[in-house]
Amino acid sequence: MSGHIGDLSPKQEVALQQFKGAVRDLLNDKHDDRYLLRWLRARDFNVNKAEQMLREHMKWRKQYGADDILSGPDSPEVLRKYYPGGMIGHDREGHPVWLIPFGGCDLKVLDFLTDLMSTFEAHYPERLKKAFVVNAPRIFPMFWRLVRPFLSEATANKLHLYGREGWKEDLLAEIPADQLPVFWGGTMTDPDGNTRCPSVVVDGGEVPQKYYRSFSKPSGGCITAFQEDVGHGTLSAFVVVDRQSSLDVPVKVDKEGSQLTWEFFGEDVIFGVFYQEEDAGEQVNDNVTEVVKPSRIKGLGKVAETGIVTCSKTGTYLLRFDNSFSWLTSKKISYCVRLTGPS
Repeated sequence: MSGHIGDLSPKQEVALQQFKGAVRDLLNDKHDDRYLLRWLRARDFNVNKAEQMLREHMKWRKQYGADDILSGPDSPEVLRKYYPGGMIGHDREGHPVWLIPFGGCDLKVLDFLTDLMSTFEAHYPERLKKAFVVNAPRIFPMFWRLVRPFLSEATANKLHLYGREGWKEDLLAEIPADQLPVFWGGTMTDPDGNTRCPSVVVDGGEVPQKYYRSFSKPSGGCITAFQEDVGHGTLSAFVVVDRQSSLDVPVKVDKEGSQLTWEFFGEDVIFGVFYQEEDAGEQVNDNVTEVVKPSRIKGLGKVAETGIVTCSKTGTYLLRFDNSFSWLTSKKISYCVRLTGPS
């Protein structure tokens, strides 16, 4: 049995009823049987695993404000102009088709694709019908061997990989020609005849320097050039970490289960997170426990380093920017730290 509405085995029907009861506290009127079955199929109808997956998803939605995204401000101009892709139409069964021209963007394409697949896997199970990767670079098979173990069998089987030949026929078997730009094997063009349809599909391209997040100039030789509490448990700052030294950013946690997230840009440093007992006193380097193993972060100028930990104990958590390995140069870091209460 497929596990879809109208095609459930007796065992699958029992699992659906058990799942409803287990996650009753999470559901609203929009969460019908079709919705619940997606999570069950993603975990082969293992009720416990499906429940864990759905609860993690609900935490994720709260953390990133997914439920309020449509009521918030419009997306930044840089995303509208340079985030590659666009919805070009529908396939032969009426499913929406999104085209992403990876070759025209200056993102780390393989990392981006990994994140995209992982997001679908964790938060939008059974939403992806098929994914076609055409003109795949030679390195892609090696990349795929690394990523494949982290995807479910169902998701992995939805990815179809092509080189330079053979993909147009398969695309047209799924998508009507008038729903596919000429450049990708269809008959669709822009009103001016452009075969790539840039009015619908953003081509990406190199992001101009004016959109990069830049550093404020430090003043007076102070380590902290600016620091701002932007509310909602969020602190942002620009700091200069001297050569052969390190900087700890302390975050006091009063509730177990709180979520500590961070994002930072800047020059290469060793970054780690540590926990300090509440009664450790002023000796920061004594009585600390490693939470996130320190590692050297390079090339932060354009790509943010992000992370999250669940604070299992109350006390002080230290975000450490370590520049002790540098004998000659100080390092500039712009960071944002957010602490949210238990879900």
